[in-house]
Amino acid sequence: MRKPQIVIVGAGIAGAATAWSLKQAGIHDILVVERSCQPGLHATKKNAGILRTAIENPSIKLLAKESKTFYKDHPEKNFLSMCGLFLTAEDKKQYKWLGEPNNEINNIQKFYPDFAPPKGRNYSTWLFEDEGLIDSKKLLDFFLRDIELVCDAEVFSLIKKNNTVYGINTKRETIECQTVILAQGGWANGLCSNAGIFLPKRRHLITSPSITSFSKNSPVVWNLGEKETYFRPLGKELLLSICDNTLVPPEEGERVDDGLLKNIKENICYWFQTNKEYKFSDSWAGLRTFGEDNSFVIGPDPKLKNLFWCGGLGGHGITTAYAAGQLAAKWVTQKKVVHPCAEAFSPKRLFDFPRLTSIK
Repeated sequence: MRKPQIVIVGAGIAGAATAWSLKQAGIHDILVVERSCQPGLHATKKNAGILRTAIENPSIKLLAKESKTFYKDHPEKNFLSMCGLFLTAEDKKQYKWLGEPNNEINNIQKFYPDFAPPKGRNYSTWLFEDEGLIDSKKLLDFFLRDIELVCDAEVFSLIKKNNTVYGINTKRETIECQTVILAQGGWANGLCSNAGIFLPKRRHLITSPSITSFSKNSPVVWNLGEKETYFRPLGKELLLSICDNTLVPPEEGERVDDGLLKNIKENICYWFQTNKEYKFSDSWAGLRTFGEDNSFVIGPDPKLKNLFWCGGLGGHGITTAYAAGQLAAKWVTQKKVVHPCAEAFSPKRLFDFPRLTSIK
């Protein structure tokens, strides 16, 4: 029987960053268990890889900025591309947290010639030159380097005694440990009663080679508000999403809704005003998991000793991975955590929501 010091459930970006952070803190007896055949196969792989610290929630924004500093300053920063980020919005009063606009929407056409929002509408525009893209796979591989990993190991229950967790049961084996960290996103609800504390939501993305021309290093564009849409280069194609959020069971998070593809085409016509014939070369859906109150869930479980959470990163997982992992590791290794976001993300704020029941 395996008896590591710490077991992390989930080898996506949250679990990987937590494992790396624990190792940096001097803990090496760590085992990461993953339900799929390889790490990062779901939300981590199926996201757009956008680095965006312009976030309304101040606590999430702080983690994003901390992570961005790490990504920029670390010697292995080949996972980062500072190509820039445009944000646009028609009602700037709704987005006061962005500050005063500093650019013009027409400048986006310098990078995407066919970008042409409807005439007669006034869009405020912000340009963040030091933001852009993150290579999700490179970042995941970096965090998981030299970490012991077991795949095809779905966890179906926690082992506990007297309200203290001391291991997990997988379909392959029982693993005893001193600490369990749940970092498997929407699947964590499988260990909770009712809906649990996480909200798994599906988002669609498409790629197309023919919507507009662009250069390799063109900036990310994110149009907020009505007809919300973001797009960015992906090789020779344009990657685009209309930012849909459909609450689904996690096992349905990657099922493409063909009806929604029609909405994507409508948004393309809205923002590009194009009569060109275009087609999708690929379409897929990915899971984004939110805390019940739409914020992160990082820290100790309020009822079960030795159980910790790192999840609900809600589409900010790649951007905030480093700082989220650091915060989770601090909760595990320190008696008292001093961080501006510690209480804001602590699971104890969700104390009144349904708690774990699938425990033996």
